[in-house]
Amino acid sequence: MKNKLIRITESDIKKMVLETLSSIKKEDDEKDDSIKAVIFDFDATLVDTHAFWPTWNYASMYDHWSVLDSIIPDTKPYPGIKEVVNRLIKMGIKVFVVTNNNESVAIKTLKYHGIPYDDIRGVAGEFVPKSTRFLELLSKYGIDPHNALSIGDLPYDKKESKLARIWFVGCCWGNTALGGISDPMDILELIQ
Repeated sequence: MKNKLIRITESDIKKMVLETLSSIKKEDDEKDDSIKAVIFDFDATLVDTHAFWPTWNYASMYDHWSVLDSIIPDTKPYPGIKEVVNRLIKMGIKVFVVTNNNESVAIKTLKYHGIPYDDIRGVAGEFVPKSTRFLELLSKYGIDPHNALSIGDLPYDKKESKLARIWFVGCCWGNTALGGISDPMDILELIQ
């Protein structure tokens, strides 16, 4: 059996390249790049929790988180954050909270301040990296990582967002270590 040689002309190559590029462009045009979820860090992003700090080591060392319950009234949401979260929800954007704080403490604090959210992942028992918790939430709600935006105040938040392949914006209203946007209202401009 003889091998057949196929002659491909320069014109054939150009045609194949153009067809491939057209196909790629069509796929890109069909891809929805809109933000469908905003994932907030809790401490120094949604709520000023500096009041927890003096008691934090005791609570974590002895797994006695209820000691922080009496301090919740001393915490406060950052100016504008409740309005931004409410507007995101009205826009149909999922609002998630992923924190390295104790999940129960975060839930109680958010409830106390009337800050709504669709779902939350904190630390409850064994530590799980934020990137894993990001992806778990996105998968649960059927949201592609490229349709999510993470807002946090620390380099760790940025690193974990990158690992999960989601967009990240630093905020500096609670902690200036990372820099980024300085007004929660900027979040609404970013997603439009």
